Amino acid sequence: LYFQPQAKHLVYNRDADGDEAFQMYLYDIEKRSSTIFTDGKSRSTEPVWSNSGELIVYSSSPPGGNGVSLHLVNPFDPKPNRLLVPSAGNYFKAYDWSPDDRQIAYCEFIANTVSKLWMIDVKTGEKQLLSPDKRKDGEYYDSPQFSQDVVDFEPLGALLVQRCLAVLFQRIIFPLPPVLHFHPAGFD
Repeated sequence: LYFQPQAKHLVYNRDADGDEAFQMYLYDIEKRSSTIFTDGKSRSTEPVWSNSGELIVYSSSPPGGNGVSLHLVNPFDPKPNRLLVPSAGNYFKAYDWSPDDRQIAYCEFIANTVSKLWMIDVKTGEKQLLSPDKRKDGEYYDSPQFSQDVVDFEPLGALLVQRCLAVLFQRIIFPLPPVLHFHPAGFD
């Protein structure tokens, strides 16, 4: 079960007769009613609610498809279901939304022991690779999260976001950017 941050709705997965073509349903807690919001064919899993509770990013693989892509949907109006990050064979999984819901942190799983860390701008679709570009065995990223105490990522942009994500890893493999010092009067 995946609860909306406002606790008015939840999302759950269900397949039919064990076929593992999981579909996602929106459950209205007050009304006690469910509505499917995925296509009924693809295998759709791992939803992550936006902080506003208005959008969900999730992993999905079409029947006979190659890889697992990321989709973005408003579960209250699911018709404009947007393919956010298409896969060409790898597995994409979203983990967290930035506090302002403008960006999503996600991982690209290339093999059992190799993954890459990405961030995408929800509005523009611009992706930024946060981990090293070169593939190395044993380089594995999982469960990145934004720091909730960072509200405005400007004017430092991706550098600050990368720093906030990187410090939350259990195992940091790549070199971090220089430490930024914050003072109430500004950055130094």
